Amino acid sequence: MKATRKLSLLWLVSILTLSTVWANPCDLKSLPEPVLASLAKDYSGWIVITPNELSAEDRETWRKLYFKECPGMIAGKFSGDREGYALNLVKKVGAKTYQQIVYYQPTESSFTIISIFPRTAVGVVTVLRKFPPGIYKPFYGGKSVSIKTATIGVSEIDAGTIVYYWDQTKFRSIITSD
Repeated sequence: MKATRKLSLLWLVSILTLSTVWANPCDLKSLPEPVLASLAKDYSGWIVITPNELSAEDRETWRKLYFKECPGMIAGKFSGDREGYALNLVKKVGAKTYQQIVYYQPTESSFTIISIFPRTAVGVVTVLRKFPPGIYKPFYGGKSVSIKTATIGVSEIDAGTIVYYWDQTKFRSIITSD
């Protein structure tokens, strides 16, 4: 009987561990209900970028290097002490692909939407990455910036990165690589 319980417990722990390892980082169910409701209402027809929306080469690179992350959704304390959500949205209209990045900034009771990157026709879809607070130096020279919150990195795979950071009133950007 004890051996059966141990075996059952071991099986349960294995299943829970595997489900955590295989969890989909782009699962929208992880977003709070107000964010999901806003996506359905305010961004109908737009989808959160997943590796499937990337080119075949970029998708392969993403899955090798960043398989635990979602290229279209990151959570973090980007504008203060509470967790907000940056979403990388894409929409195809005819032959054109449009992209926009929005941030759900936490408020006392819900979220405020801030446009980080407005709706723009793009040739290549960019990805989001979360970066830590720190000192960021502009790639092309200039004054470094000390950032006290997490940052939102936007880049093409294997290309330059623009870091968006909160300056206590709005998002600003700094090009950190080419």
